[in-house]
Amino acid sequence: MDEAALESPGGTASGLEPSASQASSAAAEGSEVEPTRTGSDMLPRWLPRRRTDIYAAWVVAAIALLAYLNSLWNGFVFDDVGIIKENLAIRNLRNLRAIFAAPYWPDPTADLAYRPLVIFSYALNYAMAAGRTAFNYHLVNVLLHAGNSALVYSLLVALFSARGLALVAAAAFALHPIHTEAVASVVGRAELLSNAFLLLSWRWYLQWDEAPPRGRIRWLAASIVAFALAIFSKEHVVVLLPLLALTDLLRASERGLPLGRAIWDKCRTAYAWYLMPIGGYTLARLLVLGRLLSHNVSMVANPLAHTDFPTRSLTAVKVLGK
Repeated sequence: MDEAALESPGGTASGLEPSASQASSAAAEGSEVEPTRTGSDMLPRWLPRRRTDIYAAWVVAAIALLAYLNSLWNGFVFDDVGIIKENLAIRNLRNLRAIFAAPYWPDPTADLAYRPLVIFSYALNYAMAAGRTAFNYHLVNVLLHAGNSALVYSLLVALFSARGLALVAAAAFALHPIHTEAVASVVGRAELLSNAFLLLSWRWYLQWDEAPPRGRIRWLAASIVAFALAIFSKEHVVVLLPLLALTDLLRASERGLPLGRAIWDKCRTAYAWYLMPIGGYTLARLLVLGRLLSHNVSMVANPLAHTDFPTRSLTAVKVLGK
């Protein structure tokens, strides 16, 4: 795990500042200052006082690992069979054309999707472990979920500077049963991998926003690259742009800055760059699939697609209301 991504903008990994008396005492003795935990930064006493965020992130990751440890012995089920077990494209890692220039679903009658990095990850699994057993595929899924949970902690600390709340929220994320299908089913890798890159992109964007002028461009570049990897894993990550805008609105409000001016400045300096991966993915999808949208959405993939417009709309509103 990248420790730089877990470090707070203040320069210390824990982001917990020493008191004035501690600082003066330490300066006199030439020793390292131990951070104090106060207010919204309160964390459990059993966490080490140094590098607190690193240890907290590992705690969250461990919680996620333990929660889904029993899924490691699952087999291939449902969509796993067509996407992995019977997919010839993943059996030759050197055949990049079959991986990057083919639809996600081997069945041409299935819903259109283009997620080459997910297929590439399956090919890596197959190459490293002969691909016959499901264990190594499930192991990667569980590790991705653990990493995502740790990234959620890091992101919440960067957004709200409330470490106790971030630890509780990230632990809830790690344990929430809504992740069961994505983690326990191998084809859930698309959600896990794309969300990992999305969280990294979001976190590095915050790092860019907080960094001093010299060298800060590297954080924006890293964020854009991570976003590109995310969108080539699953297309739903385009939601990142609205998330960045909401983040900037929150920070502008906290700093007492004009909201409209803050968003306009970010449109010029940052947001426009994120359109490049979206354009690249759109072009690649069009070239590989022949069209952008599927005309054959199955009942299993989306039951609402087979109903009339009023039913679709009212059902969506009802689900959101719950």
